[in-house]
Amino acid sequence: MSDRARRHPRNVAGQYYVDTSCVQCRLCQDLAPGHFMQPPEEGSFVHRQPATEKEREICDMMLEYCPMGAIGNDGVVTSPPPPSPQIRTREV
Repeated sequence: MSDRARRHPRNVAGQYYVDTSCVQCRLCQDLAPGHFMQPPEEGSFVHRQPATEKEREICDMMLEYCPMGAIGNDGVVTSPPPPSPQIRTREV
C-alpha cells in the first residue's frame, strides 16, 4: 500500500502519486505514459495529473495494477501555484 509520507519528490502536485517503494517495473509508464514517467535508475513518478474522468480511470487502473502498491490516490486535489506576475519594463 502506498505511503504519502514516502512520495517520490518529483511527483507533480495533486491526488495521484508514486512513493519510493517503486521497483522500476515500468508498468505504469508503459500503460499510461501521459501520466507516469520513469527516468533511468529512478522510480516512477506522476508527471501530469489526470484532467478528465477517462484519465482518472486510467490512473486508478495503474493504482490497482502496480505490483508494489506504490501508486496512491490521497483524494486531495491540490491546484498548482498561480503563475508569477510578469514584470513589464518600459522601453525608453
